[in-house]
Amino acid sequence: MLLIGTDEAGYGPNLGPLVIAATAWRLPATAGDTIATGDDGSSRPETDLYARLQAVVSPVSNSLRDDPPRLPIADSKVIHASRDGLGGLERGVFAFAGPTPIVSWRDLWPWFAPRCSPPWECGPFYRGYDAPAPSQVAASDVAVWSRRLSEAMDHVATRCLALRAVTLFPGEFNRRLDEHAGKAEILSTATLGLVRELLDQFQAGEPALVLCDKHGGRAKYLDLLSRTWPEPWIESREETLNASRYRWGRPAERVEIEFRARGEAAFPCALASMTAKYLRERAMEAFNDFWQRRVPGLRPTAGYPQDAQRFRQAVATPLKELAIAEQDFWRRK
Repeated sequence: MLLIGTDEAGYGPNLGPLVIAATAWRLPATAGDTIATGDDGSSRPETDLYARLQAVVSPVSNSLRDDPPRLPIADSKVIHASRDGLGGLERGVFAFAGPTPIVSWRDLWPWFAPRCSPPWECGPFYRGYDAPAPSQVAASDVAVWSRRLSEAMDHVATRCLALRAVTLFPGEFNRRLDEHAGKAEILSTATLGLVRELLDQFQAGEPALVLCDKHGGRAKYLDLLSRTWPEPWIESREETLNASRYRWGRPAERVEIEFRARGEAAFPCALASMTAKYLRERAMEAFNDFWQRRVPGLRPTAGYPQDAQRFRQAVATPLKELAIAEQDFWRRK
């Protein structure tokens, strides 16, 4: 069966991109048997990747100290706040991405977000920038974890098919605001578009389970789902503040999608959260570098509203001198 998890980073800021990421997995066919059960939203043990890979991964941020060490995979806020910081994100993301041609910052974007415009086409802040990737952990460390994970996944007939992202830098984000009801709809539409892309690419005559974090407190997704998948009749199973669940298709190829509060507690969503956060942090790294070279002593920003206002005032003069359009610098919501 196919398992997909999604999450985002950068929903609240005024500066930098909104990044939505998804991870896709292939589990043994028998795991699909559990999809048809649990109308109450009960747990699905056969699709619990923490349980399947417990020998090598953990939702605890300090599990590198275990004996033997286990790779921390959890909500990106937990991993990024740990002592490893960006390195913790890199270790998990690159280990599951497997062998890649990525060696620099400029390689990240076409690999993880191949259908999106790369940053250097989205504003002058990114055009001349480059840096190593990964930047905080050694490639040899990543290789060791990648090998351990590959062996563990082979043992339980599980494959990580893809880590994929959508990046909406301010210009594109603002254009979508003109087309949609608000930023919650932008998030939902982009997320479902990414899910459809992965289903179209990887679902092959098998059931699929899609796990998403709740989008801005929204409880009803049927209209958005019907716009993304206009062909099938979509059944609403549950619509509450805690969970919204839907399904469509024949039993042998049924798709179930769940939007859950604290969705990042599920492994596929946690790794998506880490992927999205990592890409956003690397984008902000370039953004801050651009402005700090022009404004001596400027403190970097994470882009969230209060600090973004401080940053906006500090760069007001060079922003005007460089004739950078407000549309490409500042997200309106």
